[in-house]
Amino acid sequence: MALPDGTKIDPHSGAGIAGPALALLAAASRIKAVLVERAVRFRKGGYMIDSWGIGFVLAERLPLGDLAEAIFNIVADNIETIFGDSITAIREDRIGVDVQFENGRPRRFDLIVGCDGLHSAVRELLWAPTTLGWDYSCGVWSCARRGSLL
Repeated sequence: MALPDGTKIDPHSGAGIAGPALALLAAASRIKAVLVERAVRFRKGGYMIDSWGIGFVLAERLPLGDLAEAIFNIVADNIETIFGDSITAIREDRIGVDVQFENGRPRRFDLIVGCDGLHSAVRELLWAPTTLGWDYSCGVWSCARRGSLL
């Protein structure tokens, strides 16, 4: 489904790898991205991902903190980034999403995407798994042809 130009998307806590990568794709599609990060500035360092086989080779060639920073630097001037804040409430209706922030004013978006990792606050706010006693796991799988990344 293609979103109309000017659609606002909010990848929460996205200053890792996933949020800036999504913002890069959004910008390429002329979708306005807003990146929200709990830390007060871009965090450098490692990111917990699961990899095996060729993933280890790639991680040795480009440390993941460097990858996250490189992606963020590509999009930083073209997106709104909110550092030092987090989402505390989400209310969805038929035409959008109202988002309440811990420190900032409430805002309305067309779409929200949780890019905030394994213990996602966005997922918790939307589906309250611990409140409901749900046990869940999630992940992203991808593949590439053997010689395509080397």
